[in-house]
Amino acid sequence: MAETDYIVSPMIGEPHTHTVVFFHGEGHQSGFEFARDFFKNKTQGQVDGRPKTLREIFPTIRWVFPSAPMQLSERTGDMTSRWFDTWSTLDPNKNPETQVHGIRRTIRVTQLILGREQQLVPHENIFLGGLGHGFAASYMAYFLGKRFAGLIGLGTWVPGAALPMLGWMMDEIQNIVEQHNNDTPMFFGHSRNNWLVPVEQGRSMYEIFTDQTKARVEYHEYDDGGAWIATNEIDDLAEFLQRAAFDEWSLIASFQQLGV
Repeated sequence: MAETDYIVSPMIGEPHTHTVVFFHGEGHQSGFEFARDFFKNKTQGQVDGRPKTLREIFPTIRWVFPSAPMQLSERTGDMTSRWFDTWSTLDPNKNPETQVHGIRRTIRVTQLILGREQQLVPHENIFLGGLGHGFAASYMAYFLGKRFAGLIGLGTWVPGAALPMLGWMMDEIQNIVEQHNNDTPMFFGHSRNNWLVPVEQGRSMYEIFTDQTKARVEYHEYDDGGAWIATNEIDDLAEFLQRAAFDEWSLIASFQQLGV
């Protein structure tokens, strides 16, 4: 998968300050397809006189869009691009044994991507996230990694029943514990008319992170957007990235890294 990453570099003449690794959902067959559609979305509010894409607002960010492999669905028998097999996003805990192999593979590949990216910027300057099925993929990699700049989830759900079946190693368990204690900034957005991932799953994710971790979670619900991106979601995400990468949250994290 690492060979099929679609990468959008910082704008010419700008320094590379942060990286966003973003996993596509089941509606796209590659990172390129997802990036093409993702950057069609612009802010509703005016930024320097006109609506802008996230790339235009943050010219120093490198965007990495991995591509999921083609995989056979045990339920339908179809070959499709997905991070791991899923019986149904409406009931993500059904038949969890079908998810385990793909989850493990995705974690390994994500770790390779992160290893490459932290040769360019510090690990704490890397955001991890995804849409729908893509967020479920990034969720596991998040808990096995070091401190991230932030976690972004659009239309979130996780394969909770499959997690105990992964056979965690002791060092992985330690990482999971440490991530629960990190005050990582997080953005979760969910459309109430999402027919693929019910909004109740987004609310559940918010409750899990606020109740069980020290993360600083920002949760938004929208009336439109369906299984894609809501009208005002880019505005909210832009504000989140500004705070987490360049404003008070990032300053706090820097002081904490220095032990201040």
